[in-house]
Amino acid sequence: MGDSLLNRFERVGADSDLDRAIDVKRRALGADRARLLDHTAMKYDLAYALSRRFNRTRSATDLAEAINLARSAVEAAEPDHVFRAPTQNLLEAMLRVNTSRPDSL
Repeated sequence: MGDSLLNRFERVGADSDLDRAIDVKRRALGADRARLLDHTAMKYDLAYALSRRFNRTRSATDLAEAINLARSAVEAAEPDHVFRAPTQNLLEAMLRVNTSRPDSL
């Protein structure tokens, strides 16, 4: 459901879809059954959604959470994990944005 909401946000641009996608992805990551799923992919998905919301709102909280999630996903992923490279790229981009913000100096 989170992916569908995020896809609709990408097409339509409704902030409510993005907010709901983040909420659904956050709950899925925290669910007990998430232990059996791919945490790297789930953390990447949530970090990506948070980075999209940061791009719209400039919320430092969203950026910090996205950076922490991406960093955690990269650290936990095996070197050949399919989401490792995209997560590293996302982390790098978010760190670059973070260091260019006046309040991060």
